[in-house]
Amino acid sequence: MSPTFSKGCDLSADCPQSLDIASLGSYGPGVLKLVHRYVLRELLSPTLLGLVVFTFVLLLRELFDIINLVINRGASGWTVLQVFACLIPQVMALTIPMAILVGALMGFGRMATDREIMAMRTSGIHLFWLVSPALLLAFGLSLALGLLNMGFMPRLHTRLSDLTYQLVFQSITTLEPGRLYDEFSSGSEEMNFTFERAGDGEGQLRGVVIQMIHEDRERGQRLIHTVAERGTIAPDLDRRAVHIVLENGTTQVRSRAEQEAIRVVKFERLEQFIQPALRRMEDGQYQKPPSEMSFRELGEAAGASSDSDYRAELRAERLRRWVFPFAALAFTLIGIPFGIITKTSGKGLGLMFSFLLILVYFGLLEWGSAVAESGSALTPLAMWSPNVVLGSIGLGMLWWVARR
Repeated sequence: MSPTFSKGCDLSADCPQSLDIASLGSYGPGVLKLVHRYVLRELLSPTLLGLVVFTFVLLLRELFDIINLVINRGASGWTVLQVFACLIPQVMALTIPMAILVGALMGFGRMATDREIMAMRTSGIHLFWLVSPALLLAFGLSLALGLLNMGFMPRLHTRLSDLTYQLVFQSITTLEPGRLYDEFSSGSEEMNFTFERAGDGEGQLRGVVIQMIHEDRERGQRLIHTVAERGTIAPDLDRRAVHIVLENGTTQVRSRAEQEAIRVVKFERLEQFIQPALRRMEDGQYQKPPSEMSFRELGEAAGASSDSDYRAELRAERLRRWVFPFAALAFTLIGIPFGIITKTSGKGLGLMFSFLLILVYFGLLEWGSAVAESGSALTPLAMWSPNVVLGSIGLGMLWWVARR
């Protein structure tokens, strides 16, 4: 009696309840197509499992931030939905390659455990024909994720940043006297802000106290303590900044190390633009961080910048836009033979091996990023090294398995 296998045969209405291995000895295009669909079906369930697990883990920290938005800043349900809509695609761009690794490990591990791969190879189907649908799918997903990183993902970053600013600016209209606010820190300055009571008009304050810690490369950390009789605070959406005007006050500047007053300045009017959420301002204009730049903007900014460190950072980000999407292909190449050799069919074991391989990948990626940001001539090789190393090892293992 010829061996059969039946798991996953609900691919379509015309799929048989079991696949007769003996009938594959002289397989044609139709039978091979059926086998390919069977293989993809076996990969689907563990891939979805990995996608759910990894997406939940990466979203967990963000969930606490979103809860904070609702409780402390009164974010509406619509705003929270928009935040999720911007956040989930960005997280899934990271978790899809990881999930494909889980699918390759557990799917091919399950088929190896049940001797289905051995049976199909005995019937005359070469191993590379069996794995080709998984490799083609991984390549297609890598290409799609890379194209999304060209412009779509940076626009989501920008939209998420806009929502953050809107929430900060929304909180300005509901400032409470006596409360210490630290949302207005920016760049190299840490800022704490409070006031005694509200004035008569919107945004008008009385008894304003501002303390800033400023990082200065030449003078070290400096404490800037400002007290004003009155002031106004209002959002400036064009500059993505908070506009603060203080009247009738004094500013003391001290060295944090020495705690001695360097100078005391009295003023009748002091005006300042502060950009919250640690974003950069330059000449009063908002400057996009690399994560919000499109692929073209990264190249233009790198070409226009005279700062070698900033150029290296931009070029590293530009390479990263394509490097990590192709982790899906590298993970598939190493996951398939790894699953066949180790017969990784259990969920716990599959996730454990996946975590180990992901740690190796990100360790190499961090090393490559460090080399890239140092401005080394080996930047492209260093950045692509995680995919090259894991992919090459996977190809070697796949060749060894095919020769057995």
